[in-house]
Parts: sequence; structure tokens; C-alpha cells
Amino acid sequence: MEFFQLSEDIGASPLPILNCGMACEYNSGELCPLDQLQPYIQDALDLVEFANGDANTVWGAKRAALGHPEPFHLKMLGVGNEQFDLCQRGQG
Repeated sequence: MEFFQLSEDIGASPLPILNCGMACEYNSGELCPLDQLQPYIQDALDLVEFANGDANTVWGAKRAALGHPEPFHLKMLGVGNEQFDLCQRGQG
């Protein structure tokens, strides 16, 4: 929420970076198996709904409850290997 508010306050377009289920090759090079990608996909969908969803949606209602009923107008997402860890796959 604070990231979106800051972006709005300074007139910037928010660009959150989401994990794609892949660790940096210089760290461990681990990959999330394709059949276990759904949590990463759902995180992205939930973030978009939080940022842009109508206040009648699950995540849009959470944003509205936090005091921002209007959407943040998210237009872009970055997808990378940020903060990948085995705990996200239930193995840590």
C-alpha cells in the first residue's frame, strides 16, 4: 500500500517487481517447477486486483478499507527473480 501511495504522491507510475519462481544463477540457479507456479501467478493477479480492482472485489475492497477506494491505475509489472526462496514453495 505504501509503495502505491508514494508513487501516487510523487506523480510516478508504480512498477512493482514480482518473483517468477527463479533464483539468480549466481546464487543457486533454482527454478520452481512449472506445476508449482500457481502461487506466483496468483500473487501477481492479487496485486493487480489490489491496485486496480473495483472496491467490490476481494483485493479492491482491502485497498478501500485501507483508505484508498479509488484504483491506483497500475499499468506495468516487472517480473524477475527477486527474493526467491524455497519457503515460497513450501520446502523451507
